[in-house]
Amino acid sequence: MVYSFEDSEDSDVAAYSAALDANRRPGLDAVVKGVEAWKKAWLNPTEPMLSMRDSGDEIIVEDTRPIAVESEHRVKGLAREILLAADEGTPEARLRGRLSTANVMQSEIDGVIADMIARKLIVRLDARVVGLALWNPHTPMPPPTAFPGGYFDKGP
Repeated sequence: MVYSFEDSEDSDVAAYSAALDANRRPGLDAVVKGVEAWKKAWLNPTEPMLSMRDSGDEIIVEDTRPIAVESEHRVKGLAREILLAADEGTPEARLRGRLSTANVMQSEIDGVIADMIARKLIVRLDARVVGLALWNPHTPMPPPTAFPGGYFDKGP
């Protein structure tokens, strides 16, 4: 099953690429740059990873990504509760409601969410807070040869 290929003898490939370049928009440029940075990061000997483990009273987050603010974060208390909720992609309104019944001030919630966004541990997406870290241990990325779509080995 083939879903993507290029024929090096086909001149239309170059014309198609030129048309894409001519019609670029700032958003598309940002995506292309982001994908290129991601591919470059994965070529480094140290795999970029954002992972977390829960010791019971705190979550220890390790960050080896190029955009890491710190290599290790220790997340306790309210921040831990928010990170656990973000791991489930909890709607922010539901999270705020749950925490306000536990007598947590909205300004305190705002501060913790802003701090965790600044540390690049969570994002807001579709009215949810979404955690970015994977649980440690995590399943390692399979090698390219294990890609289910197959690959061509051009050989020597």
